[in-house]
Amino acid sequence: MRLLFVFVFLSSVAFGQTTAIPDPNFEQALIDFGYDNILDGQVLTSNIVGVTNLDIPNLNISNLSGIQDFSSLNELRCHFNNINSFDFSQNNNIEFLEISGNPVNTLVLNNLSNLKELWIDFTNISSIDLSSNIYLEDLFFGGFWEDNNTGNLVWSQMNSIDLSANIYLMNVGYYGGELESLDLSNCIVNGYSDIDIVFPINMSCLNLANGTNGVMPNGGDIISLNIDDEDDWGIACPSLCIEVDNTNIANSVWNNNIDHPNYNFSLDCGNCLSVSNLLEQNTNNHKKLSKILDLLGRETSFKPNTPLVYVYDDGSTKKVFVTKYQ
Repeated sequence: MRLLFVFVFLSSVAFGQTTAIPDPNFEQALIDFGYDNILDGQVLTSNIVGVTNLDIPNLNISNLSGIQDFSSLNELRCHFNNINSFDFSQNNNIEFLEISGNPVNTLVLNNLSNLKELWIDFTNISSIDLSSNIYLEDLFFGGFWEDNNTGNLVWSQMNSIDLSANIYLMNVGYYGGELESLDLSNCIVNGYSDIDIVFPINMSCLNLANGTNGVMPNGGDIISLNIDDEDDWGIACPSLCIEVDNTNIANSVWNNNIDHPNYNFSLDCGNCLSVSNLLEQNTNNHKKLSKILDLLGRETSFKPNTPLVYVYDDGSTKKVFVTKYQ
């Protein structure tokens, strides 16, 4: 009888375990989904451990504490809230994660070994190491937004990203920011890839040299580069060196997909941080940047928040002023 009593007691304790949900907006979402029934800062753990999909965008959530007990979570969409920190140390089943539009600065995802799709655009993340997320297929990062107080554009601070081990990466969307170079040479080896790069305001090098001359088995294009209308946005970009295995193939396959005022295909873009060695023959019809001058006529490199004069190979010039807000 005593053993039976102990068993029943322990079972009732496990069944009645609760998880703290300190954010009322987060808990209200759980109530709306039927996982909770009263706004009291907690939820029965047994109600959430089996949840596989959680979609909670635009709810003014600032604290996601409690997410660690969603141990079966496979997909999480919590974009455009006010969350500045995440702890996914207990959520190693996540395959789809979208935290776009949250003011998060640091994100560690090395325990999410099954992660396949990641949206971290429009955040304050400046550096991220994704080399442990080896099954990542889709990645969207960077971006800009309008400051509500000043009306000025604020650019993503992303300046470093490690994709050295992400050989399954299929779709990449980069929407502008601090990034000066992007190396995707290890990523585009297993099939079709869609690479969409918009507003590379600081990017001078993109490495696509994957050892196959960029020709996929299905014959499809693997790159789409787009720059929005400079006149509409007042945005100018530095010359872009695109490292490839074969410049002739690159021009024939990708040239029509690239809308950039000054780019060229090269077999060697140097250290991917300089625009000084763009010497490869480019058969497209875009003029090439020869040098950048300051207003005193001195040769210089690209600098934001500084009046510059772009001198092109056909002798034409263009005054450029790129504003970068901190």
